[in-house]
Amino acid sequence: MRGLVKPLVILTGLVLVAFAGLRMLDGLPAEQATPIKTLTLSLQTFQRSVPAEGYLRAEKSTPITAPSGRRPLKVAWLKENGSTVKSGEVVVRFDSSAMERSLEDGNSNRELAELKLSSERLQNKDTLESRKRTASLAEMDLQVTQERASEENDAIFSRNEILKSQIDGKLSEARVSHAGETNKIDRSISRKRTKLLALERKAAELDISQAEAGLARMEVTAPNDGIFVYAREQLKAGDMVFPGQTIAKLPLIETM
Repeated sequence: MRGLVKPLVILTGLVLVAFAGLRMLDGLPAEQATPIKTLTLSLQTFQRSVPAEGYLRAEKSTPITAPSGRRPLKVAWLKENGSTVKSGEVVVRFDSSAMERSLEDGNSNRELAELKLSSERLQNKDTLESRKRTASLAEMDLQVTQERASEENDAIFSRNEILKSQIDGKLSEARVSHAGETNKIDRSISRKRTKLLALERKAAELDISQAEAGLARMEVTAPNDGIFVYAREQLKAGDMVFPGQTIAKLPLIETM
């Protein structure tokens, strides 16, 4: 018990001192009293800003595609990624060496087909003239034979000569008939050859037309103003692209 008496006495003294201090504050004038800080709470919208980084993307864009065709194309040159372009400005060029070779081959094939056609016409003309001469000779032989047969007389011609004349007449008739049939066959063969050569020339002209159209498409222009953005970041000169493949885009920045 004695051990607890001393702390209780000290605690009681501190309480009395504090009470005396409060009484002294109450006795001070109002202007000397320390004001108590207060806060007024009200309902407000809580807002917090979070910093972030990123890239805007357009909702719509105009695609830049490789021209149509039957074979892949090699990119020879293209505008820098992210550069500003104007409508009608060249943005992509393709390697035109293959198209130029196709054009040269087409021109060579057309010239060859025309030479063959000219040769076929000359040869056909010579053949027809030769057949006409053969037919004329055969008709002349037939006429002579028929005249000799009409002068048939035992007193003048022997029996063997008469038989030989009849045989010659049939042979001449066969020659005339053969010349006519051969002429028809030659005409038919010549017409077929001419048609085949005409088809070869037409095929060459088609190759030429396709090559010329392909050369005209070796440069791609921007359809409108915008920013030239690669469809594939690693795209570079020398890469192969397929016909119709999207190479780049022109974003329409009205709506991002």
